[in-house]
Amino acid sequence: MNPSGDWWSGECGGTNLSDIYDAVETGLKEKNEKLGTYRKNLPSAEFWLLLYSDFTVSRGLMLPHGIEDRRFDFGFDRVFWFTQLDGRYVELQRLTS
Repeated sequence: MNPSGDWWSGECGGTNLSDIYDAVETGLKEKNEKLGTYRKNLPSAEFWLLLYSDFTVSRGLMLPHGIEDRRFDFGFDRVFWFTQLDGRYVELQRLTS
């Protein structure tokens, strides 16, 4: 109870920026593992990947500030991340070798 005598309940939790980047990198790694098979089956095709965050509590994220400048390791021709919470998308940038 709080000092006024009224009951109060709440829940605390959070996600930090490094958690988001780790999750994106893990997802990209898992998808990259399948890319060889895709390219073998369609050797002349471009392969784009769409990541998304929807409205559910566990996945409802806004695009992190500065995500456009972050570079990720992936083999796809292009990778996009769409989030329903923002209603926008960003193209993720690839690490250069």
